Amino acid sequence: ISSYNTDIDRILKEIAESGASLKESARTLQSLLDGLSDFDPEKIEQIRERLYKLQFLKKKYGGSLEEVLKLKESLEKDILLVDNFDEKIGGIESNIKNKKEALLIRAKEISKIRKEAAKTLEKEVVDVLNDVGLENAGFKVETSPSTNGLGPNGVDDVEFLIKVNKGDEFTSLRKTASGGEISRIMLAIKTVLSEADKTGVLVFDEIDAGISGRIAQKVGRVMKRLSENHQIIAITHLAQIAALAEDHLLVEKESEGDVTMTKIRKLDKNEKVIEVAKLLSGEKVTDAAIKSAKELMAN
Repeated sequence: ISSYNTDIDRILKEIAESGASLKESARTLQSLLDGLSDFDPEKIEQIRERLYKLQFLKKKYGGSLEEVLKLKESLEKDILLVDNFDEKIGGIESNIKNKKEALLIRAKEISKIRKEAAKTLEKEVVDVLNDVGLENAGFKVETSPSTNGLGPNGVDDVEFLIKVNKGDEFTSLRKTASGGEISRIMLAIKTVLSEADKTGVLVFDEIDAGISGRIAQKVGRVMKRLSENHQIIAITHLAQIAALAEDHLLVEKESEGDVTMTKIRKLDKNEKVIEVAKLLSGEKVTDAAIKSAKELMAN
C-alpha cells in the first residue's frame, strides 16, 4: 500500500523507530531488574538508621546540618586543646613571662622619670605654699619600692610629706595638716599640676581658715589661676577670695514655722557687691565697704 500512499510509508518508518526505542528500553529495564537481585535489606536498615541519627542531631543541635557541623568543629578544637593542654599552658606562661619582663623594664624607666619629676614638683609646690601664707612649709615626695611589687602604679609607692612650721619633721600629709592647711596644700599641688590633672571640678572648703586678708588675696589669685583649667567651687567667708569669683552663690538659713531650711541662690551683679561688702563690714553695709568691695572685685 505504501507505494500508493506516502503517509503509509512514513507511518511504517515511525513504527520501525519506535521498535528500536522499545528494544533499548527493554534492555534498560532488564538491567535494572538484574540489579534488584543484589538488594541488601541490612544496607537499607543502616541507611535508615543513619538518617534517623542525622535527624536527631539536627533537632538537638540547631535545626540544620550546618549548625551540627559547626558544633562538631568547635568540639574538635576543644578536644585538640585538651590533647595539647600542657603545651598550650606552657606557651601562655612563656608569653606572660616575656610581657612581665618588658613591663618591668618600662616601669623602672617610669620610676626614674617619676623621681626626677618629684624634685621639680617639690620646689614648685613650696613656691605656691609661700604665696598662700605657709611661708615655713616644706613639701617632699617620698618614693619607695612598692610593697606589692609591680602594680597598676608601677614599682613605686608614692606619698606626699609635709611640714608646716620650722623645726617640724616631715610627716604624712593626711596626718599633719588642719582642714584649712590641707585646702591650701591641695590648692598648691593642684595649681602646679593644673595642666596634667584631668579632674573637672575642685571643691575647697575652709581654705580661708586662719589667714589674714593679705594672704587671702594671694590665695584667691592662685585659685583664679587654677580656674583656667578647672571648675572651682570655694566655700569662703573672706571678701578677698569671694571677690575674685565669676559667680556667687549665697547659702542662708530660713525658718518657716517650726522648720529651718537651708537655701542657696545665685546672686546678680548688685547682690555680689553687697555680699562682698558684708564680708568686709558686717551686716551694716557702709559706702566705704561697698567701695572696697568694688575695688576688690575689679582686681
